[in-house]
Amino acid sequence: MFLSSRFFFKSLAGLIVCSYLSFAGDDNATRGICWGIDDDTATLYKFHLDVDNPQVPIEIPISRVNEGEGLAYRPSTDELYMWTDGKTYVINATTGADVRNYATSYANYVEGATFYIDPITKVEELWLTIEDRTTGSAPYTRYLRQVNINDGTIISSVEMTGGFMDGSSTYGKDTGGLAVDPNTKQFWVTDDSGDRGFYKIDYRTGVIGDGKFLSPNSKDLDAEGFSFADDGFFYTESDQGDIEERYIWRLNPNDGTYQKATEKFGMGKVGGNKKAGDGDVEALACNAGASQVNALTPAIDIEKATNGQDADDVNTSVQLTVGDSVTWSYVVKNIGQVGLENIVVVDDKEGAIDCPQTTLDVNETMICTEKRGVAVEGNYTNIASVTSIEEGCAVNCTDINDTDPSNYIATPPTLGSLGNYVWYDLNQDGVQDSNETGVNNVTVTLYKNCNTTITSILTNSEGEYLFSNLEAGSYCIGFAGIPANYVVTAKNQNGNTAVDSDVNTDTNRTDLITLDAGENDITWDMGIYPPRYSLGDKVWLDANKDGIQDGNESGVK
Repeated sequence: MFLSSRFFFKSLAGLIVCSYLSFAGDDNATRGICWGIDDDTATLYKFHLDVDNPQVPIEIPISRVNEGEGLAYRPSTDELYMWTDGKTYVINATTGADVRNYATSYANYVEGATFYIDPITKVEELWLTIEDRTTGSAPYTRYLRQVNINDGTIISSVEMTGGFMDGSSTYGKDTGGLAVDPNTKQFWVTDDSGDRGFYKIDYRTGVIGDGKFLSPNSKDLDAEGFSFADDGFFYTESDQGDIEERYIWRLNPNDGTYQKATEKFGMGKVGGNKKAGDGDVEALACNAGASQVNALTPAIDIEKATNGQDADDVNTSVQLTVGDSVTWSYVVKNIGQVGLENIVVVDDKEGAIDCPQTTLDVNETMICTEKRGVAVEGNYTNIASVTSIEEGCAVNCTDINDTDPSNYIATPPTLGSLGNYVWYDLNQDGVQDSNETGVNNVTVTLYKNCNTTITSILTNSEGEYLFSNLEAGSYCIGFAGIPANYVVTAKNQNGNTAVDSDVNTDTNRTDLITLDAGENDITWDMGIYPPRYSLGDKVWLDANKDGIQDGNESGVK
């Protein structure tokens, strides 16, 4: 199948060698794969390229006839981009099914298209050649444009000038395919006029440089559909030869040879059914750079914590007591390779979560607003969810999401108690003696933090009292209703809290008491006693018998 025909060089003979030293250029290179869309029938061809064993392509029906000439393959998503009917269509390269589409003003004027994948960053760029038919008349101005992959907006645009675009050129002012070397970002365009060839173009300036043209007498090569494959070769199609002699051709940029890379197709050679115009492939897209593409994967992560702990499962649950304060925190990070937008965070129990922004660049992190609550009894799990889409996606976007649970286990508090005793301190020494008895019916009041009344009780017949089932916290105890004319004995008289009095004499209350969980503090006592009085004065000798103590009258011993 090898043909000895060569290209005729138009300008520098050593051009191709300089540009393609990095190409393998041998038959053992990675096999190329190309796709072509028939310009007259709704057919997508998939070509497994092999010069040693040319194969008939796979025919994949699609939902529309391609009236344009542009076609580009995106390796990271296995999708083909095509332009017709005022829209950009994205279709699955394996099944031909529509994936999405969006309106673009230039869709009917696309002539060539290609994806460039940066070998270092793996960032994908979509480039087009456009024939501007909106102004002027033929020959129309052509542009090289980079457009947004997701919505088709124009990123950069330069007019194509020089070379066969020169109005004085004998090559005409026409373009066909567009291809790029994925290693050097050198773009190439084809001249689709009478003298067919392909030429370098500077993507920054649009200036067309040297290249080579095909023999004007050759009916083998068309170069209207034109692309670069992952095996290091250009590929083009032939639709100028006999109607049943249509092939995909491999072009060797190093030595100028070309070979048939497929069997015949079109006009009954695929599927056995002749169709008018079948096999008129106007656009060709190959897997350029596919072997070096790591798909730019979008991904997002949410980390939810309970009281600062991750607590993803029951085994790592935060241990709480019923009534404890609970704080849930949310941290979101873009862990993928593309920007994200439309970010929404929701907690399945707490509802919508406020976050400072709705977009995240690659590796960017944001901290969302915390939620607060009170622990309830049992194992409590709530799940944080984050959703987003790939930045720039306009239609048929895939959700990028993540979830993260967090757990706590709250047990009822261990309860404690406070108490103990009101007694008659007969000897007024502030110490409970064995011969001293309790005082009944004294009102004892329990206060939270010494300012909020909790409950009141009466001492029993033994003078005892007890507040039970108390949670850990701060309390104080007050006493009222002691017998008339009794007073409170001095507190803390012997350093033994079990038998001393603990009440302030001016307020009839204890100091602030801190009760730990499960603590039973039975040491809070109060002694009372009746006050003691004295009678007496002076016996004197009333010398003048007037009943009045005069200064000169002395006492009687």
